[in-house]
Amino acid sequence: MTPLWVWVTVLITVVLLHGAASGARVAAGRDGRLEHRRTEGRGALRGMAVASALVAPFAAVTVIDATMTARTDAYAQAAQVLAYAYGPIAAFIAIAFVAARTTPWQVRVFIDSVVVGAVEFTRPLIAGIGVVAVAVVTRDATVTVLAAVIVTMALQATRLLRHWWYPPLNPAARWRPVSALQPGLSSAGERQAG
Repeated sequence: MTPLWVWVTVLITVVLLHGAASGARVAAGRDGRLEHRRTEGRGALRGMAVASALVAPFAAVTVIDATMTARTDAYAQAAQVLAYAYGPIAAFIAIAFVAARTTPWQVRVFIDSVVVGAVEFTRPLIAGIGVVAVAVVTRDATVTVLAAVIVTMALQATRLLRHWWYPPLNPAARWRPVSALQPGLSSAGERQAG
């Protein structure tokens, strides 16, 4: 049987690749320039940092639970199942990521939008399949819940990175009445008598 640390290393690599791909993809839409490899590189680093920060606390809980209970075998099975479920997609994304960063901009734009975009679209489905597979194989509620939380947190990296690159509008400014924007008008847009 393969040691647990091998599967954990594979899963750490998957999380880092997910973060790098998410960060580079979000950064690619940051400006209209065609040549922005430096921005994408910074985005990839930010993505790895964000994905790691989101997953690390729950991974620590998993390690503590695995060492303090008799669930080490269940965690090893879960790690193996997740590695088999996410490994091929992560390898595909790694190849696409390297190809996109080493080819001319026309190929990079195609790879980022069509190839990585399609995987980005199916990623939640693939994540759900992995968690269901963990539930079926391990039959342990704690292991399944922790796997689901870790996978969910890894998927939140893209959303958080979008807010990092594109901060949301000020909610207070968005919901101001019209009268506050144009003096002399009521909120219904009618002229006030006066």
